[in-house]
Amino acid sequence: MLRSIKLISCGALLLQLTFGGYGGQPGAFLNFGASARSIGMGRAFVAVANDSSASYVNPAGMVQVPNIESCLFQSNLYDEYQLTAFNMVYPMVDNYIGVSFTQLSSKAMELRDENNIAQGTFTDSKQAIGLSYAQPILLPNLAIGSSLKYVTRTLYDNTDARVLGDIGTLYRPLSFLSIGASVQNILDFQLDTNSVDKFSPTLRVGVAFKESNLTIAYDIENDLSTWYLGAEYKFHSLLTIRGGLNYESTNFGFSSEFSGIRFDYAYSNDELGANNRFSINLGIGEIISDFQKDVASDWHQTATDKYREGFFLMALEDMKKAYILDPHDEDIIKKLAKLKKLEQLSDKLNLNLDTEKIIWPQYLKIKQMITDGQKEQALAQTFELLKKYPDNANVTHLMELLKPKEDAKK
Repeated sequence: MLRSIKLISCGALLLQLTFGGYGGQPGAFLNFGASARSIGMGRAFVAVANDSSASYVNPAGMVQVPNIESCLFQSNLYDEYQLTAFNMVYPMVDNYIGVSFTQLSSKAMELRDENNIAQGTFTDSKQAIGLSYAQPILLPNLAIGSSLKYVTRTLYDNTDARVLGDIGTLYRPLSFLSIGASVQNILDFQLDTNSVDKFSPTLRVGVAFKESNLTIAYDIENDLSTWYLGAEYKFHSLLTIRGGLNYESTNFGFSSEFSGIRFDYAYSNDELGANNRFSINLGIGEIISDFQKDVASDWHQTATDKYREGFFLMALEDMKKAYILDPHDEDIIKKLAKLKKLEQLSDKLNLNLDTEKIIWPQYLKIKQMITDGQKEQALAQTFELLKKYPDNANVTHLMELLKPKEDAKK
């Protein structure tokens, strides 16, 4: 069995070596990319890092994400392994939280013993769950970030686990220029004694130029021989094209964005062949923002209708809801201030919220009767309301609507 495990290890090592210049280094799967967008740019992204994949590439870049955003990425690598990644950024008041999940898993591979007799199959699987944090510091255009990742690896029936730590920084001295740097695996804390290998720190430094719809980026990693160059140009929200070169592959891709959802595709070609990468980036915050504005508009209209009918305190309740959902709407702010003044005069104006809530559904029903020409039924129900609320202005208004025109003239 010991020999079988050795055979497994050798086979897995050979498969890992197929992933290019990382040479089967421990943790290499954490450098394969987490979005088709960055891969389409040749993986030159540490100084760009302005979408949800920042939590994976450079946590400091999360400060550039204005709304809640997530990305799901999937790629089949050379028909042997499947790489899956999920990243999400949640902006707060003055800091940013990110979560990430990365998994590299193999197809079932044949297991043989020392006599070359088939013993079933085994798989090679690695995954990392990360939590990231970023915050602007010192200067408005300078940010730092960090990540902690819980990493597990499983080969046949052997498993190990560890905690890795990354740090990153992003400096934007000019509106069109950004400089980024990250150090992956600066912390490597092993949680068991099942393995003795170490995850080597990886330093990446990059610069990005952005003018109008064009972005150009260049990264180096550890030394000048490991380099990444990429660019993208946005023609329209429905079409962005990108391309990139690096020390081991040629890449290109495109994306299309609509209503906060961006679909990315990348093609990558190196010595071992070509593969296709796909990701979906969902601007959850943008979608939520649009939804909130729609709901705020509904509450605003409801409040306006109640205000016109004289149900001021109920209108104030609805206008407050509209303000919470869309606090920047000037019309909502103006009407809210007016309704608050009426609330302050509620005693003098004989306004009572509970009374308004009781009368409102009956008020609407009576008004509909008037519109439908059922004035006798409307008058009867209005008299019933008048007995209970003789001093209520809303009921008095109904009586005025029901008075004959001759009485109204008198």
